[in-house]
Amino acid sequence: MIGHCGGCGKPIPGNRMWCSNRCRRNTLYGGTCIDCGAPTSGANGPLEAAPRCKPCALEARRVWTRELLVAALQRWADDHGGVPPTSTDAVGADPSVLPSLRVFQRMFGSWRAGILAAGFDAYKPGYCGRPGEYEEIRLEAASLYQSGMTAAEVGEVMGVSGHTVLNYLKAQGVPRRGTGRRKMTT
Repeated sequence: MIGHCGGCGKPIPGNRMWCSNRCRRNTLYGGTCIDCGAPTSGANGPLEAAPRCKPCALEARRVWTRELLVAALQRWADDHGGVPPTSTDAVGADPSVLPSLRVFQRMFGSWRAGILAAGFDAYKPGYCGRPGEYEEIRLEAASLYQSGMTAAEVGEVMGVSGHTVLNYLKAQGVPRRGTGRRKMTT
């Protein structure tokens, strides 16, 4: 008598339900891939199913080369009207589409160097890719900062980080105020 494995469907002799212990564990304890919905490995036992199937896990752990990074930047630009990503775009991006800023820094030395390697003109410091940002936005940030607000408060009002506000101020030549912290004397 020939039956079929309850997991993979392979023909198996006798009245066994599984072709192997591995197939049994994967079937009983496996899960569903969070990316594509395919079955995941149950090899780790009950309630320990892998979150991704093998192809998706390999894609998520992709080893980025200079060529793949350049291609990712160019693909991003193609998908966004020819505009390359800013470093802030990399922060919230899916790492399989656009890796983190740190990956670019490790491979090229800086985000700007990666943008240049991909054949794009790099943005000027203090620019985050928003239309009209150069003068109007930086002037507004400088005005708010000079009115007594902190860089973090200005950033919250403008929808950018405090660090970005500091870049705006630097680009406008606005001196930074002290942080209010005293240096420790020994």
